[in-house]
Amino acid sequence: MRVVTAVVVAALAAGAYLVPAQPAPEPGLPATVDPPAVAICAIEEGSGRSTSVGVVSAVNGMGTLTAFAGGRGSESVEFDTGTSASATIDIVDVAAIGVAGALVEVPSSVSGVAAVVTGQTSLSAEGCQATPEAQTLITGGATVSGETFEVQLMNPYAGEAVVDLIVQSESGLESSGELEAIVVPARASVVVDLTEVLPGRERLNVLVEARLGSVVAVGRHGALGDSAVVAAVPPAQDWFLPVPGTPGSRQILIANASSVAVDFQVDLYGSDGLEEAFVSGTLPARGIERIGVGRVTQDPAALRVVTTGPVAAFVARQTSDSVSLTAGATTPSDSWFLPSAGSIPGSTGTVVVFNPGIEDSTFTLTARRFRSAATQHSVAAGTVVELNVADLSADGYVVDADRPLVVLWTTQFGPGRSMSIATPVISE
Repeated sequence: MRVVTAVVVAALAAGAYLVPAQPAPEPGLPATVDPPAVAICAIEEGSGRSTSVGVVSAVNGMGTLTAFAGGRGSESVEFDTGTSASATIDIVDVAAIGVAGALVEVPSSVSGVAAVVTGQTSLSAEGCQATPEAQTLITGGATVSGETFEVQLMNPYAGEAVVDLIVQSESGLESSGELEAIVVPARASVVVDLTEVLPGRERLNVLVEARLGSVVAVGRHGALGDSAVVAAVPPAQDWFLPVPGTPGSRQILIANASSVAVDFQVDLYGSDGLEEAFVSGTLPARGIERIGVGRVTQDPAALRVVTTGPVAAFVARQTSDSVSLTAGATTPSDSWFLPSAGSIPGSTGTVVVFNPGIEDSTFTLTARRFRSAATQHSVAAGTVVELNVADLSADGYVVDADRPLVVLWTTQFGPGRSMSIATPVISE
């Protein structure tokens, strides 16, 4: 039985409560500036799908979730993270608004927020983002053989945003007026359906650039009756990617964000230890590299990607009836939040923990609920462990370790499967 902390429902009529205006963050904020105590989530309610938003925080306190879609109005609900410093909010209690966005105001900037969307045959889970970036990247989508791919642009701020989508496919750099100067009104969510704009594409690399204002973007990939929602992430030159074990084929995807070629090296951490330069090569301008893990091992593994230019790296898994996709992490941490892990009644799940260091680590895995429970585990240097999550009645989990680690979590509900990278804890 799911334990949900007290939620005060305050769903208001459309237009009665607008999303609070948030200042647009400046790029390259110094590390001494605290991140805002908000998160922006992609949600979906209606047409057979429903969303729950999980919050795991460092403190107890009140928060607010405000759903926004068309810019004209919104509806809100207050929640209390209670003694467990966690909460689960069902969007059906807030509004039935189709594909939309949610602004989650949390009690502390040291928090993790994630959205889980469930349907009759589909499941997706993805962490919510705290701040927009001027340039982010999504890959892993396709518009061929019954697959669909959409880019959702969310603007919770008071000012209008204008966005360009720079799309590279196997056909080259795509050109379409529908990809340029996309207007995202204040407090609105806009969906660009690449299935209609660019049909018949086998691979899509989408760079999201804001000309004006700020947006948060996600990709929505549909295939095999399942769906995967994946956050667009800022490019970087160093990525850590835990990979769960079978079932299904498992790959990592590396997408080049720049207009020039970049060199890359992939190190593999598997059951036989570290294999440096498992794969290396040159990624063409705005190109995509797919690297299979299943040909090497059926066990959980991890990969580290180092490049000479900005890229984004993702983990993808596909079975006969499911797809899942999530970005990797750019920095190990000794604490991680796993909001929404274990929050879906009837689901099963795992936690994948990667130790990229040269010393063994011990860590605590804590289920956050009204009465939290913790278990102790260890992970050797340069190895990966995958733990079955037996207690599936939590708002989320927390990993605390004595060494910097990288953590990913998975969920299965019916035929649908999902993956999500966890949220590193950055102290205030």
